[in-house]
Parts: sequence; structure tokens; C-alpha cells
Amino acid sequence: MIRFIESDMAFDLQEDRACHLEKSLRYQAINSHAVSSVECVTLYERRGEEHILFIEAKKGAPNPSGTESEMALDEYMVSLRAKYEHSIQMCYAALHGIDRELLEMGNKLIEALNHPRKMIFLLVVKRLEDKWCQELQAALKKELQHLRYIWKADVLVINEALAKRYHLIV
Repeated sequence: MIRFIESDMAFDLQEDRACHLEKSLRYQAINSHAVSSVECVTLYERRGEEHILFIEAKKGAPNPSGTESEMALDEYMVSLRAKYEHSIQMCYAALHGIDRELLEMGNKLIEALNHPRKMIFLLVVKRLEDKWCQELQAALKKELQHLRYIWKADVLVINEALAKRYHLIV
């Protein structure tokens, strides 16, 4: 099992179905070159289908409907976009032989990435009011529009309570 705490939430993932990107040797070697990463990539069963989840965890988020935080929300979204973009690029670079052993991906995840399934860009925010989940999700969908169309991916924003219900955190 891959166990880690991020943003005060405990993740517990099956090793053969996941990659702890942020702690991988590959990411550690390149993160000083303006490369960012989501916490992890894992396989997840949703609605009877296996999905590839790119998971980013945060303690909080700007109020998506607050006018005073528009600049903060924009910066937050740009940062998230880079994390998702760079994470996909690292995974697929590894599949093509670029420092694959340094990414430490589980075999079932490698197989899934080689035979693409539906992708989900998931943001788990520990302290996020239920009413803000949909608003923040709409903003993130807009920010990741290009990735959604290229990869035919979904974008989900959930809080800690939903992440526990979906067994993403313990």
C-alpha cells in the first residue's frame, strides 16, 4: 500500500494501481525546473468503469463566488492547471521510457495508461463548504477545458466528507 498524508488528509492506495507522483524520484529530480505535480495518480472504479484519477489535495480554496478573491481564484486555477498538465506529461513520458523506473508506477496503472480509460482530474479540498464544490468545479472545468477535450476527461471537486464517502481518503 501507498500511504501518505497530504493537506491533513490520509490517502491509502493500492501500490500496483497507483503512483505517488509528488514523492517520486523522477519528480524530485525535475521539480526545480518549474515542474509541478499532483499528489498521485490512481485507478478508481466509478459507475462500473475503471478511471484514471489525477488527484490534487488542498487544505482550502478561495471563495469561488467572492469578488474580493477573483485574483486569488485565478492564481489558484493557474497553479492547478500546471499541476495536472505536468503530471500527465510525466506519466506519458515514463511510458515512453524516460526515467520510467524513477516514477515508481504500479503495473496495473501502467497498463491502464497504455490502454487509456476515462480520466478524471480530481481536486480534494479539506475545508470546502458543500455549496462551493460546484462553483469551484465549474471554475476548474473552465481552466482545464483544453485537457478535458484532448483526453475526454471529467473534472471533479469534492470536500473531505465526500472523499471519505468515496473511500479516497481514510
